[in-house]
Amino acid sequence: MSRQPSRKQNRQQPKGDRRPSWWRTLARHLDLPGQVAERLENRWQRWWGPVIMLSFPILLVILAFIITSLR
Repeated sequence: MSRQPSRKQNRQQPKGDRRPSWWRTLARHLDLPGQVAERLENRWQRWWGPVIMLSFPILLVILAFIITSLR
């Protein structure tokens, strides 16, 4: 004889995403920056060092031009 699972066992199982489909679609479309960030995460982890090392001197030069133009 096969036993049916008790009600306690049914309550312990995860139900999954219970939001309506229109809500999930809206949330997915409004979260474009988050999706882009997830796609670029691996690339960013690999390239953050060179990006910062190149951008820092450029920002210093721009800051120097701004300071000299204010004098």
